[in-house]
Order: sequence, then structure tokens, then C-alpha cells
Amino acid sequence: MTAYHPDTRYLNDYAAGSLSPALSIIVKAHLEHCPECRQHVQSLEQIGGTLMNQQKVAVTLPENALDKLMAKIDSEPKHSATPPIKYRPNNDDLPVVLDKLISRPLNKIGWKKLARGLNFSRVPTGDQEVELMMYHIKAGRKIPMHTHKADEITLVLRGSFSDADGVYKKGDFVVRSAGEQHSPIATQDEDCLCLAAQAQPIAFTGMLRLLNPMLSIKPS
Repeated sequence: MTAYHPDTRYLNDYAAGSLSPALSIIVKAHLEHCPECRQHVQSLEQIGGTLMNQQKVAVTLPENALDKLMAKIDSEPKHSATPPIKYRPNNDDLPVVLDKLISRPLNKIGWKKLARGLNFSRVPTGDQEVELMMYHIKAGRKIPMHTHKADEITLVLRGSFSDADGVYKKGDFVVRSAGEQHSPIATQDEDCLCLAAQAQPIAFTGMLRLLNPMLSIKPS
């Protein structure tokens, strides 16, 4: 059962459509796991729809505006309907929104090594400010101590990991604020796969800090 959720800020902005593409995707991926947050977002969307309808009542349309719009629609060429393409997952256990984005099996997405037992792969979203990445942590492997230059959101996709603040399992939505330090460790019995959204690269604080100048984000 999901224990860590987006706070009201993220859910409100998601329902309003004001999150960046990368943040919208990671929130949507969490919603696929979490009935509680789905219900919250549905309630927010219903409230937003009611407010929009109330605002529309006060709008005065130009004379014959609706007739002109309908006439324009009727004049558009008609297109024959085509059957929808059935979605065929490449990775059955991943959120649909993520599986569609990567569009191929996980072993073919071009993993790169960041540290011992830690690999990453960038997920293209079109976001120009926030990068979306997948991290693969080998079972029992501890990620070196590092800090965050900006808020980072992590969604657990497979397995679990822990740090000084708790244990995070599949579906958990974990937010680390700028300035926080931690050293996550994957559970001993299973590799951990995570999805992370970040606007700034992490910064190692130990011996690996020599790598920091080479770390960067590449929103795409």
C-alpha cells in the first residue's frame, strides 16, 4: 500500500494543468498506483469544472457567434473514422504513461553508469526545465551520500529503498528539498527501479564529489 503521496500543492497544480511536462508525468505515474490520490484529483477537477461553468455564464457572446461557429464546423471536411491502435505494453509492471514514453523494453533504453551499482537513463518529455530520469539500483547497493541543489521527486517503480528518514516501496512519491542530504540503499533481495524529476543535478559530498563538475541535467 502506498505510504508517501504528493502534497496538495502538486495535486492542485496537476488538476489545474499547470505542472511542467516532467512533473505532470511523474504525478500521473503515481496516480496509476494510488486510488486515494486519484480520488483527490477527480474531486479537484470537478470543482474546477464547476467554477469554469459558473464563469461561462457571465460571458456575453457576440450576436450569432454560436451559429457562426457551428456553420464553420459543418463546413470542415469529414474524415473517415479509423479504429484506435490497441496499446501493447513493453513493460507490464510500469505505469502506462511511462511505458508509452520509453516505448521499448527497459533493457534497450541505453543505461549509463553513474556510480557502482547505480545506472541511469534519461526519459524524453519535451520539458525544457525539469529532467525526468530512471535510476536502477542493484540490490543491497548504497548510493553515496549526496545533496540536492533543487527539489527532487522520486517515484518507486520496482523494489524498494531506504534512507535515514524511512523505507520507500512501489508507488511511493518521495520529495527531497534543496539542501537535503541522504544516502539511499536498495533492499537486499531485489533491485530498485525509480523515476526521478529534477531541475538540478545531485551533488556528491564524499570522495565522489570530484565527479560533480561532470554531472548535469539535460531536459528534453
